[in-house]
Amino acid sequence: MFDFVEDYRSIDELVISFAKLDPVCINKWEKCIKDIKLDPFLSKFSRILCGDQLEQKLKEKDLVIEYINKELASMLPLMLKNTVFLFTDEDGVVLHITTSARLKKLLNNMNIKRGTLLTMECAGMNAISVAMEVQDHVLICGREHTLNLFSQWTGICSPIRLSNRIVGYLDLAISVNDDISFAVPLLRQLVRHIEEGITASVRTCSDERERFDEFGITPREKEIASMWLQNKSVLCIAGRLGITEGTVRNVIKTIYRKTGVNDKGQFFRKFLIK
Repeated sequence: MFDFVEDYRSIDELVISFAKLDPVCINKWEKCIKDIKLDPFLSKFSRILCGDQLEQKLKEKDLVIEYINKELASMLPLMLKNTVFLFTDEDGVVLHITTSARLKKLLNNMNIKRGTLLTMECAGMNAISVAMEVQDHVLICGREHTLNLFSQWTGICSPIRLSNRIVGYLDLAISVNDDISFAVPLLRQLVRHIEEGITASVRTCSDERERFDEFGITPREKEIASMWLQNKSVLCIAGRLGITEGTVRNVIKTIYRKTGVNDKGQFFRKFLIK
């Protein structure tokens, strides 16, 4: 539920615009971009992470991506027509995109997809790269971007923090002609809800793991039991842990035996119902 309590604060209080950035920093970034000879008129990105490196990053951030999807699903009716949500890890690697089929096709034409690097070195000044530098909420509009292909967009980017550590960045891109007064507080509240949801989930998992100790459950069994209580499928658990589905099923049977239950329903009631 989005209540927009932050609407009462001005945009300047919610986000750092290009005009508020330190000129010394801007000069440093511009020099870096010039030194690496980044073409402002490039039409496609070429730095794409793939294979095992990308899969590892996706595994590390799957809980964050899960909560991003949950929150976005609840606010889809509020989304503007020309809206793109990009989630990157702390290294600026795109790991998740939510947008319309039309805009996804446009992004694919630019080679913006899972694995694309949107760092200062690869994409110049944009909301994500600048947010990475200042580690704060950032607004970059139109031709403030280094790359011409972003000149028709406004980017608003917020860091996602867990236990005071940045675990990634969520970027909301809208048309340069759209009103940002709605988009900025929307993103701020979205990120806050994601952070609160993940924190509560981690705390619950910690409580569950303490209860598992009573039954002599091993560390690997705890991993699988926690994901089973999150209603993850056998296929999902196997993929996340890099083991076979058969192994997951065998471990679940062992967990049932140790905890004295016969099925998933009993297991859920034992550990989720106080």
